[in-house]
Amino acid sequence: MQEIITLVLSKGDPTVAQHQPNWARAPWLEQYYCADVLKASAGPRIITTHLPYHLLAPALQHSKAK
Repeated sequence: MQEIITLVLSKGDPTVAQHQPNWARAPWLEQYYCADVLKASAGPRIITTHLPYHLLAPALQHSKAK
């Protein structure tokens, strides 16, 4: 799914997926480096998580994020 979303956001250009590591394109919310990666990137951003919905911060629960 992360690869597909990367391709959708890059309009089908595989260059990003081929040259940027997956953890930098779609950081895991639970990892210590996530905040730094998100601050350094421009939107739209991809965030990966396996957390259940009710454990997400209220700011994420009430956002338009998908």
